[in-house]
Amino acid sequence: MALMPVFLIGSIAQALYSGFINYDSWFYNITEAYNFVPYWLSDNLIYLLKAIRYAAFNLAGLFIAYMAAEYTARLFKKDAQLAGITSILTLLMISLNGRRPGQVLALPFSGFLLNVNMALVSFGLGYCIGLLFRWLGPDYQHRRFEHLADLDKRVWDSFKPMLVSLALGIILALGLYILKVNLSQAWFTSMLGTLFGTNNVLKGIGLAIAVTFLALVGVGYPLQALNGDNNSAEAVANMNYALVHGSSWNIPYKYLGSEIYTAYANALGYVTLALIIAVLLLAQNMRRRRLAELTLFPTMFDAPSGFFSGYPVLFNPIIIVAYIEVVVINMLLTAGLLWLRWIPPVAFAILDGTPDPLAPFVATNGNLNSLIYTIVLLIIDVLCFLPWVRFDMKIERRVRDNEEA
Repeated sequence: MALMPVFLIGSIAQALYSGFINYDSWFYNITEAYNFVPYWLSDNLIYLLKAIRYAAFNLAGLFIAYMAAEYTARLFKKDAQLAGITSILTLLMISLNGRRPGQVLALPFSGFLLNVNMALVSFGLGYCIGLLFRWLGPDYQHRRFEHLADLDKRVWDSFKPMLVSLALGIILALGLYILKVNLSQAWFTSMLGTLFGTNNVLKGIGLAIAVTFLALVGVGYPLQALNGDNNSAEAVANMNYALVHGSSWNIPYKYLGSEIYTAYANALGYVTLALIIAVLLLAQNMRRRRLAELTLFPTMFDAPSGFFSGYPVLFNPIIIVAYIEVVVINMLLTAGLLWLRWIPPVAFAILDGTPDPLAPFVATNGNLNSLIYTIVLLIIDVLCFLPWVRFDMKIERRVRDNEEA
């Protein structure tokens, strides 16, 4: 929650980039902005937004590790600041890409562990380092003013937990180097390949549950890849058929798990949009309401990280169960309507940054039934989230009352 402002700014930059400014974006193309927006202006805006997005998300692991170590050490009255610095150094050592050829201008770190999509690893590492300071470091009371002699003593007192933490980081880094472990998104290729290509509804739902659960516990790479281009043989066959016949009603693979999930049960956008609306309907806390209002826009363009951290959604067991329930309901309802031929399957390619409520309408070549179903489904999802949000708020109030007591 402390990092919510960072993720919110990054989410807004991501939404503006993918939905409006990028040359492949939805708004840029439907308005034919290339006819009146000078390229030098577009290039500079793209550079600025990508820089903000990179700082907020690609290096988020460093912030997460620092905060986790700091708060853990502070909880046990240890040196929180040095614990946070140690967690950053340790994460950087683990992320060192020793097999990369030397380059003068490029940092030799793998972005896999530093990215927000591996928040679970950063969070766990920071927590473990905070525990090392708990077990090996002396008690420390943070002071408002600190003299040089006090700082010198403080650093030497924390030398043992820092040394052990960095030694563990070196061992892990050497192990990854010796074993030639490639820290990359390829770890998830197998699971995603099955989800991309399966035409079995139940198998698709099972894999969608796994992908959603991983995203909500801080492993977002599978979900991010799922929302990218689907180049599976089945998806390509569907798109070719739809382009040739001008319709997607009779495509050969109409129950593709990846297409049903990304169109009607997308945890990055569509489902989170329903949760935000539920929060707006129930929230009495002005900070929660303001958070929902600010994150509504970026979430429509698959950039919900500000809401994920600020609500919080990540690591929240109640909200995780609610997400899984909504994803399963959406996929089952969609599969049923596809079987009844009330809506056509999605098969046409869509522009980057197409707003989630409009994506199925565009991907079915403007089918009105799909648009109506998307609106009805959003209402159903909001109704499904309402009891869970009410339950979560009740627990939050109880925790706050216990702390005040």
